[in-house]
Amino acid sequence: TIEVAVKAGDSGKIFGSITTSQVAEALHVQGIAVDRRDIRFTTPVKMLGAHEAIVTLHKDVVYTLKFMVTAL
Repeated sequence: TIEVAVKAGDSGKIFGSITTSQVAEALHVQGIAVDRRDIRFTTPVKMLGAHEAIVTLHKDVVYTLKFMVTAL
């Protein structure tokens, strides 16, 4: 499971939003090299919980990545 830990308020809203660089770094920690430019979100990620990102590995290979946003 890919996990991105960020600062968040009591209501579960994070300060700012998750970036593709943060998801790419979380993948790198797992040993998976993906360029941040190959990752995109369908909607901005601004809350804690489960989210999805679309990763384009090749023009014909697109993967839906599920990841968790957790509080520090």
